[in-house]
Amino acid sequence: MNIIQSMARGTMDGLLVVNAQRSSASASSIEATVPTQKIADAVMAGSVAIIKNVFDPDEMRELRSIVNATSLPICEPTFGHDERSWRDRREVWVNPETEVLYEASFLAVTNPDDEVGCATRAIVERLAAFWRSLTGHDHTLVSRAGRRALRPWTLYYPAGGGCFGWHEHGLEPTRIGLILALSQIGVDFRSGGTEFQTPLGVVNVERHHDIGDICMFRYDMPHRVVPVDPGREVRWDGSGRWTLVIQGDPRPLDDPTS
Repeated sequence: MNIIQSMARGTMDGLLVVNAQRSSASASSIEATVPTQKIADAVMAGSVAIIKNVFDPDEMRELRSIVNATSLPICEPTFGHDERSWRDRREVWVNPETEVLYEASFLAVTNPDDEVGCATRAIVERLAAFWRSLTGHDHTLVSRAGRRALRPWTLYYPAGGGCFGWHEHGLEPTRIGLILALSQIGVDFRSGGTEFQTPLGVVNVERHHDIGDICMFRYDMPHRVVPVDPGREVRWDGSGRWTLVIQGDPRPLDDPTS
């Protein structure tokens, strides 16, 4: 029996669900009931992993409320505006279904004068530290010689069909993707989670990945966000599904947009 099957026993093939250590919700570090290296090994072998109850749900609601209520400048999704928080809304229609419908907000967590960045920095710092322990990389939220800064985002999929069709990323430099759930299933939205194409088949984490939980996946694994509460009128009022992610910056070090 391989590592994916043995560690996922009791849930479903290709999915590992574990609990956070009891002290993790208030501690600066993130630890699970399974050693971090074993989680990383399972993810790199093609499993999806979820750590339950990492962050306090009220803290997640407050973070999402701040991002939603703040009037952020609208920018094209480039790398030239990272000194401040900004927002980009994406709508793509294909034959004639919605392929992409979400709002991404970049969080300028290193700017002491940025309201959203300051409000989200502590949570992002915890995620970044955990990401480093999973990947062995040493990227931080600040660029330095040989390393670009990690980039934190909130992703908002509105009720009424918010989604992101099947896609994948290059493995490096992110290597392991982290998705922090900011919304509660059954309260903030009824349906619409992330699906992954694992070596053991398609895994849908909708009923496992709830508010305050962290979902982890190999970054080059194909995945999508299933439409959130389809059939309702789309309203960009904060209702729907929110997540927070961090990613490595894939640009070459000599990129002129630095």
